[in-house]
Order: sequence, then structure tokens, then C-alpha cells
Amino acid sequence: MKGKNIIIPDRIFHKIWNLSLEAENFSELYNSLTDSNSSYYIDFYKYGFQLELIYDTLQKIYHISNMSISDLLKEYNLKKATLSHRFCIPIRTIENWCNGTGKCAPYILLMILECYNISYLPENVYTESLFSKDNKTVSTKKRNKNIKIEEIQKNVEKEQDYSKLPLDDIDDLLDNISLETFSIKDFEQTHSIDNSSFLSETDYLRKHMK
Repeated sequence: MKGKNIIIPDRIFHKIWNLSLEAENFSELYNSLTDSNSSYYIDFYKYGFQLELIYDTLQKIYHISNMSISDLLKEYNLKKATLSHRFCIPIRTIENWCNGTGKCAPYILLMILECYNISYLPENVYTESLFSKDNKTVSTKKRNKNIKIEEIQKNVEKEQDYSKLPLDDIDDLLDNISLETFSIKDFEQTHSIDNSSFLSETDYLRKHMK
């Protein structure tokens, strides 16, 4: 069962991300953000977090924010050339990021993660921006689905219109007889109409007549 969505304000995520880059290790990050005596303390509980989710969220942010481009490419099966073409980054720059002679700016890393939909938060945890983006995507898909359903319904109605008989007396027939007891043979005996023409044009009525 899907849990409750937790929304982190963008400014709070910004703070966590920056501290993740500065911390010597995960323990330092965790303690600085969860110790009420720390100047970096964040009251996660007011955003709906439980203790275990606080740990998981901080751990994932720390792991992703400190990931090298080389590790990112390996873990998510991305190629240098793909990254270069997608973001118009010189291939030499990416190679320098990978071999350690250069360093990818953290904000570029974050943009790459978002463009490739690589999650840097646990399930059901969102930043304000990500939550708004996901909701717009869902709304668009729902709207497109409704439009598709309406088109199908219109097509069905149109096909039904084509099946109507061009015979002038068919309305009288439907108004004055019981289709459950009236057969095509009965109609043939009481109406001077070409049998083959009538049968071909009223074939859809067969399932209603005995």
C-alpha cells in the first residue's frame, strides 16, 4: 500500500544538499541535522517524517550528492557520449570529471539526476518542486486519457448512426410491434417489400427477432 507523501520545502532540501557536500561522513551529517542543540538542526517531524524515514532520506541524499560522475555513469548505465550530447557538455570535460582531474559542480549533478529521473529521495518523499512537477504530469496524463475516451465514445456513436435504416416505415415498425414476438417472416407477410433488400438493410435486427 502506498504511504503518505512527505513534502520537503525546497529551501530545506537546499540546506541538506549543501551540508551533505560539506560533511566528512554520513554520521556527521545525520548528527548535525537531527541534534536539537545543533545550529543546523531541522525539525523533520513537523513535515511528517518518522525516525526511520529521516535516516533513509539523509542517507540517500548523502550517497547521491557525493557520487562521482564516473560512479553515476556505471550505476545507471549511462555513457559519456550520451551525457555530452544531451547537455552539450564537451566530452573532454566529462572525461576529466571521470578521471578526477576535474570536478562536476553539484548543481550540474542535480540537474543530470532530474533530467534522467534518477531518484535522490526515498519513495513518497518529494521536494516541493518535484511534487508539483509529478502532479502536473499525472494531471496531463489523466486529461489525455479522458480525451481519448471521449474520442472512442464519439466513434462508437458515429458507427451506430451508420447502422440506422434508410427505410421510411422502420420507425412505425419499431413503435408498433414487440420485437420479442414479431419475426421477420411476419413482417414479410404483411408488407410488400423486396425481401433481399429488406434483409440486407435490417440485418442488425435479427438478434432482436425470433
